[in-house]
Amino acid sequence: MKRTTSAAGTRVRRLLLRLRPAPKARLSRAGIALALVAALVQPVFAQPMLVQPEQAGLAQALAQAATWEVEAHLEDMAHAGAGLWTRTTFGTSAALTDRWRMEFGGYAVFEHPDSGRYGGLAAPTSAAIHARPVELTRLNLLRSEPGYSVLLGKAELALGVAEIHAPTDRFDARDHSHFLHARRLGRWQLRLDLPRGDYTLSLIVLPFEESDRHRRVTASDPATAALLATPWDTRSGGVADGGVLLRHAVVRPGHDFFVGLHWGPGAYPTLRQSGVLARPSVLRRPEAVSAFGGAVATLENWRLYAEALYQHTRHGADQSFLRYTVGTSARLADLATRLGLQDLEWSAEYAGDRVLRQAGDARVLRASEIGRPYRDTLLFKLRLQPAEDWTLTLAATRPFDEAAPSRAAKLDYRWSDNVQVSAQAGVRGESVQGLFGAGARERFVSLGLDIRF
Repeated sequence: MKRTTSAAGTRVRRLLLRLRPAPKARLSRAGIALALVAALVQPVFAQPMLVQPEQAGLAQALAQAATWEVEAHLEDMAHAGAGLWTRTTFGTSAALTDRWRMEFGGYAVFEHPDSGRYGGLAAPTSAAIHARPVELTRLNLLRSEPGYSVLLGKAELALGVAEIHAPTDRFDARDHSHFLHARRLGRWQLRLDLPRGDYTLSLIVLPFEESDRHRRVTASDPATAALLATPWDTRSGGVADGGVLLRHAVVRPGHDFFVGLHWGPGAYPTLRQSGVLARPSVLRRPEAVSAFGGAVATLENWRLYAEALYQHTRHGADQSFLRYTVGTSARLADLATRLGLQDLEWSAEYAGDRVLRQAGDARVLRASEIGRPYRDTLLFKLRLQPAEDWTLTLAATRPFDEAAPSRAAKLDYRWSDNVQVSAQAGVRGESVQGLFGAGARERFVSLGLDIRF
C-alpha cells in the first residue's frame, strides 16, 4: 500500500529541515582555517627535521626534566559536605632535535568520597563536562626560530591582563570541579607566532570545541543539577566545530596592549530546544564572532589595566554582549615597612556585562546571561606578608545585581622551598565556574598541603 504524507506532516518535515544546522557554514569555516594553516605553515615545515634521538636518550631526558607536585586538601563545603582529595601534577619537556622541543604534562585526582569522576583521558572530540580522574594539560611540539615559532598540540592559552577576572581569557578550558583550586586544561591548537620588533602577530587554529569540567552537583542544588543533567552540544568534534583566533600584541616600555578576533563557538552555552514535538533541550555554545582587546600601563609600583570582549552571536542564537574589566593594582613597599610587614599588594577591579542585542531565535529557551559571571561587580584582593614565610590573602566581591557577595581569607605558610601549608575559609556567593552564573551561597573551609619535587 502506497504511503501518503498529510499536509501537517509535510509542514513538520519542512520545519525539521530548517532546524538542521547548515553544513555549508561549517565547511566554509573549516576550509578557511585549513587554507590559512597550509599557507602559513608550509614554509615552516619545508625544512626537514633532524634525525630523532634514540628512544632511550629521549626517555632519559624527559625523566631528568620531570617535575612533580602533590597536593592534599581536606575540605568542608556547605552543600557537598566534607571530603579529602589529592592531585598529583606532572610535567616535563625535552629537545627532540636542535630545533624541535616536546612538552608533556597532566594531573591525576583521587577523591574520598567519590564525587563522580569517571572515564579515561578525554578525547579531543568529547563534549562531556564531567570531571575525570586523569587530565592531559600539555602534549605538544614546539619549534622556535628568530623570525617565528610554531606550536602543534595541546598547551595553555592565556590572553588576558586583568589580575582577578579577565573576560578576554576565555578560550582555555578549565577544571572547576574544585572551585578553590581551579586548573587550566589547555587547548588543542596549531599556533604560529610572528614576532616583529615590539609586536607579535599570532594565528591560532583551535580544531576542536572543548568544554570545562565540573563536579557532580548534589541534590541540595536542584537548579544547577537540572542544568547539568541537560545534554551537552552533540557536534561532530571535527575541524568545523573549532575556531580561528588572530591576535596582535604590542610590548613597549611602560605599557602593553593587544587586539584580536575570534571565529568559532561562543564563550557561554545557551539552553536551547533541539526538537519540535517533545521539545527536548540541549546546552549549546552558538556560533559567534568575537572582537577583544586590552591594555596595561605601569607607573613605578602602580599597574593600570583594562580589557574587553564583544561577542556578536550569529543567527540570533544568543545575546550579543560586551564584557569588560577595568582595574588597578599596586605593590606598596613603603607602607608595608611602616606597618611592620615584609610586603603588601592589593588589586581592585570592576567587571561589567552589557547586552547589546537580545537573542532572536525562538528555539533559545534561556540565553547565556545566566552563565556569565561578574556582570556588575566590584572585586578586591589584598595580599599581606607579615613575615618571610607567611602570606595572608583576603578577597571579596561586591555585586550590584542579583548575585550574592563572596568573601574569602587564605593563610599560607612556606615550610621549605618545596613544602607549603595553607588554610582558607569563606563564603562563595557568585559562582566562578563560568557555566551557570550565580548559585546558592556556599560556606567552605579548606586545609591544604603542597609538596613539589
